[in-house]
Amino acid sequence: MRLFNLFPWRFIIRRIAHRQGFLDPLELLARLRRFSQPSEVQEPIELIRAGMIFHARGLVNTKVIQNNLDWIWPYWIIRQFSPDDPSFIPRAFSFSHVNLTHRNWTAIGVPGCLEIPIVDPRGMVTPHHDDWSMDHWFLAEQGEDLFPSRMTEAIQRLKLEDGHAIETLCENEAAKVTLESEVIWEGEQPLLKTRAKVQAHVNGKFAFVVRPCNPEGIQFIERLSFSDDGGILDVDGKNEVHFEQLPDSIHTSDYRHGDVVSDIRNARLSRKTLCEAGLATAAASYNLKAGEEGIFTCSIPIRARPEKSERRHSPPPPAPAQWEDYLKSWTRVSLPDARMQEIFESSKRTLALLSQTDILPGPFTYRRFWFRDACLIGNALLGLGQDKIVAKSLKVFPSRQKLDGYFHSQEGEWDSNGQVLWLADRFEQVMGPGSFALEDSVILKAAKWIDRKRRKTLKEEGRHKGLLPAGFSAEHLGPNDFYYWDDFWGA
Repeated sequence: MRLFNLFPWRFIIRRIAHRQGFLDPLELLARLRRFSQPSEVQEPIELIRAGMIFHARGLVNTKVIQNNLDWIWPYWIIRQFSPDDPSFIPRAFSFSHVNLTHRNWTAIGVPGCLEIPIVDPRGMVTPHHDDWSMDHWFLAEQGEDLFPSRMTEAIQRLKLEDGHAIETLCENEAAKVTLESEVIWEGEQPLLKTRAKVQAHVNGKFAFVVRPCNPEGIQFIERLSFSDDGGILDVDGKNEVHFEQLPDSIHTSDYRHGDVVSDIRNARLSRKTLCEAGLATAAASYNLKAGEEGIFTCSIPIRARPEKSERRHSPPPPAPAQWEDYLKSWTRVSLPDARMQEIFESSKRTLALLSQTDILPGPFTYRRFWFRDACLIGNALLGLGQDKIVAKSLKVFPSRQKLDGYFHSQEGEWDSNGQVLWLADRFEQVMGPGSFALEDSVILKAAKWIDRKRRKTLKEEGRHKGLLPAGFSAEHLGPNDFYYWDDFWGA
C-alpha cells in the first residue's frame, strides 16, 4: 500500500490527459469540491454507478435514435425528438439522450409476483425490469396508420374493479384500438396478459410488435424466433410471448434491414432473425377488413421469485394471491370525491407491489433500496393496517447495520439511522406496549452512532458546532454541505 501511495499516479494521469487534449480530471474534481464543505464521502459510489448506467444507455440512444427516426419509437422519443412538439429538447450539444420529458409510466402486478411490468402513456408494455417492450399497431392498406406512440391524444385509465389493469384507447381514421394489460396468476405461473380489442375502419393489419427499447431508451434484442405455427415467439432464449390466436402472418427483422414495420407493409415473411447490433424486431399480425372487430390476446410468462443476488437482505415474498383476497386486511375508506377515492385505491395497490420484500420507492429507475424511502413508506403502510409487512422489513434492517451501528444503504446517508429509529418507535406506538420492532442492542448501537457522528464536530467553532457531518444532501441536489434534513432525523 505504501508503494502504491508513493507511485506518481497523479502526475501520470495529468500527463496522459494533457497529451490527449483532455481537461485534467484531478484538477477538475478539486475545483468542484471547492464549492462544497469538506466531507468524508465526496461522491457516493452507489449514485455514481447508477448515473453511469443511466448515461451509458443515453450514449447508446444518441447513436441509435437520431439516425433512425423513421423507426416507430416509444412515446417519449416521438415527443422529445420532434422539433414542432412542446416537449422537444435540442440535442446537438447533449452528452447523452435520455428521457427528460415523459417519465410517467404505471406499474401493474399481482401479489406474490416480484416482477412489476410497466405501461407507458400509449400502452407500450415492458414486461421485465429494464428490458424489451411490447407495442401494438394497426397498419392500414390505404391512408394513415395507427401508431399509438405517434398520437397526440389517447385515453388511459386504471381499472381497479376486478384487479389492477391499465386500459389504453387510441383511435384515428384507420381504427379504434383498446388495449388492456394486467398480471394474473395462472396456476403457479404469473402471466402478463394484453388484450386488444380492434375495430377496423378500413382494411388493414393489427400487430403485436416486440421492440428493442423501453421508457428509458434502447434495450438490446439479438435473437428472435417464432415457433412453426407462429403461436410462440422466443426472445433471446430467455423469454417467450404466447399468442392465443395464431397470427395470419409473422415477421422478423434486424438492424440492417430496418424496422419490422416495413416487413409488415410489404408482406415479407420471416420466422427468425439474428441481429449483431442488438436491434432485432418482430411482429405477429392479424388481417381485418373495414367494419370488422377482432379481439386478440398475447401472454408473457414473468418470473415470480427474486434472483439470488436480491435475497441477501430481503424478507421472503408473500404467497401468490389475487388482489381481492390480498387487500382484505388493508385499510378501506369511502370518500365522496370519486377522484380522491381512485387515487387512494391506486396508491394502495402501488404500495402493495413495492413492499413485497424490501420496501422500494419505484418499479423501474428507483427500484433500489434506500432507508429514507423504506421508512417513510413503512409509516404509510402502518396507516394502512400492514404492521406485518413493516415488522417483516424491520426484522431484516439489522442485516444492513454495520458494526459501528450505521444503517447503511448508501454511503454518506446521514439521515438513515434517525429514520430507522423513528419507524421502530412508530411501530411500537401503533401496535402497543410489548410490540418490539428492533432488539435493544440494535437500537442502542444506532443511537450511539448518531451521537458519535455528531460529536466529531464538537471541537469545531462557529455555526456547524454539534451538527452531523457535511454530506451529499438528502436528495443529492446540491454540493456536500450541512443539511437540516440530516440533523432533523438525528435529533
